[in-house]
Amino acid sequence: MKLTFLSGPSFAKEMVANHPISVVVAANKIEEAKFVQNLLSSSKFRIYSSDDVIGVELGGAIKNPIAIGAGIFQGLGYGMSTVAALVVRGCRETRLVCRAMGGKPETCVGLTGVGDLMLTCFSSLSRNNRCGKGIAEGKSLD
Repeated sequence: MKLTFLSGPSFAKEMVANHPISVVVAANKIEEAKFVQNLLSSSKFRIYSSDDVIGVELGGAIKNPIAIGAGIFQGLGYGMSTVAALVVRGCRETRLVCRAMGGKPETCVGLTGVGDLMLTCFSSLSRNNRCGKGIAEGKSLD
């Protein structure tokens, strides 16, 4: 078995509380992703499989600075219209980076891109969002 990569909108606190969660597992060979999907999926933990490792990794990574930015905007007192514009433009940039790096841009509009982005940009459980709000309030990153 080669490496597989799991990504998508999921907070550990909600998993422990047995909330329904959906994520994506990616591997270079779809058969390997499907193996992990079948191994780990349950009625409350739905896993989709993908062969787009680059798209899944980028969707899971690029959301972080966008969510920090969303937190900064919120911390500065801007409304959700401003935050939504940032998030939508961030989605576009994520797709462009994904394409440039050899991934499938459509992956970035699924669970590991837009889904993960919405969760981390708009939830108080998100460390990235709280970090951005703290930056806006002049708090140290420490």
